Amino acid sequence: MATLCCIVDGMVLLEQDDYAVEAIAVLLNLVSLGSNGDMGAPVKVLFTTTNTTMDIRGAVDEEGLVLNVGTLTRPWSTSSEAGIIRELDASVLG
Repeated sequence: MATLCCIVDGMVLLEQDDYAVEAIAVLLNLVSLGSNGDMGAPVKVLFTTTNTTMDIRGAVDEEGLVLNVGTLTRPWSTSSEAGIIRELDASVLG
């Protein structure tokens, strides 16, 4: 079975006044395709942006579909030994 993957990059650009209303309608249709179990094939939708979006995020956040990766460790950053010990202590004592 084939999977349809839709990647929309640069979401913040779609929040410009000229695009926002139409963009939100189209993006919500894509989200509904992804959550519709009756499709003939799985549909995966990924929206990405380097800046925080407000209007578009608000439209899809109601569905609980936003994953904020801003708090994830960057691949080029390394944790210090002291930082790792603090994290482990916090999870054990937590």
